[in-house]
Amino acid sequence: MLTTPTIAPAIRRILVAEDNLADAELIKEMLNRAFPQHLEACFVTRLDDTLAAIERNVFDILLLDLGLPDHQGVDKIDDISNRVPALPIVVLTGNEDDEVAAWALRSGAQDYLPKSQLSPELLSRGIRYAVERKEITQRLQEELERTAEQNELLACAARYDCLTGLPNRLMLQEVGERAIKQARRRKHSLALMFLDLNGFKLINDSYGHDVGDELLKGVASRLNSLVRQCDLLARLGGDEFVILTDILQDLCEVKSLTKRIEGAFDEPFRVGEIDVTCRPAIGIATYPECPDLPALLRYADRAMYKQKKYAALKPTEIPRGVPTQPLTRTVQYHP
Repeated sequence: MLTTPTIAPAIRRILVAEDNLADAELIKEMLNRAFPQHLEACFVTRLDDTLAAIERNVFDILLLDLGLPDHQGVDKIDDISNRVPALPIVVLTGNEDDEVAAWALRSGAQDYLPKSQLSPELLSRGIRYAVERKEITQRLQEELERTAEQNELLACAARYDCLTGLPNRLMLQEVGERAIKQARRRKHSLALMFLDLNGFKLINDSYGHDVGDELLKGVASRLNSLVRQCDLLARLGGDEFVILTDILQDLCEVKSLTKRIEGAFDEPFRVGEIDVTCRPAIGIATYPECPDLPALLRYADRAMYKQKKYAALKPTEIPRGVPTQPLTRTVQYHP
C-alpha cells in the first residue's frame, strides 16, 4: 500500500503530451488545483513534438497519452527513457486495461492513470510518486553501476601487482594454464624464465624499502620494454619476476632474449639521487619437458637458485627430460 512521501519532490515544469483538446483543458485545470504554487505546464499533441521538447528542455515529469495521432501504444516509452533516463513518465489513457498498464510500467513508465478516474488529488499523488520512484530507481541504478565498477576494479586488483602494475601470481596461473593448453593443441613449445635480483636484500637494507620499491618499478619497466605484447611478464612478489613466452622455435631465441634482459641491467637504475646497480639471476624451464605450470615454475626457480649459488650471471636452462633427471643435469649457458 502506497503512503504519502515524507518530503514531496519539487514539481515545477511538466510536459503534457495530449492531443484531445478537452482532455488537455481538464488536465490543465487539475494541475492548477493540484499544484497551486507556480507551475509551468507545456502541452504538445504529437509524439514527434514530445521528443523534440524533451531534447530541448528540462522537465520534471512527462504526462503521456498513449493515443497520440502519430503513434499509439507503449513501445515508444523505451525510446523516451533512453533519451532522457532521469525523466519520470506517467501514462494517461482512456482505456482501463490492466495488461496495458503492466506493459507500460515494464516499458519504463512510473505510473498509469486512467483518464476516467482522474482528479486533482489522484493526479497530484500520481505525479509525486512517479517522481519519487524515478529518483529511487536512478539512485539504485547508480549504486548498481558503482558496485559493478568496484567489483571490476577489485577483480582487476586481484590479478595485478599494486606496486608495479604487472600481472601477479593469480594472473600468471590463469594465463599460463591457457597458454599450456593452447601449446598442447598446436604442439608448440613454451619457455618460462624466472628472474630475481642479486643483492636486492642488501639494497633494501642499505637504502631503505622506498628505494627498493622504486627499483622494482624500474626493473618492471625495463623488462616490459623487452617482451612482446603476446608474452606475459608477471611479478610474483618481492624481487621475483616471471616471463612466459612461446619464442621457442630453437634455443637461440631464448638465449637472445636472456642476453637482452641482461643488457637491460647494464645501466644503473636512477632512484631519486641514487644510482642503483643490480643484476638478475635467470632460470629457464621449457614446456613440454615440464608438463604443467607448477613444474615450469618449480624447475625454473631451481635453475635460477643454482645460478645464484655459483654466483654466475648467465641464464641457466633445464635441459630436455629434466623432470625425470637429477637437478645436477641443469646446463649453464655461456656466450
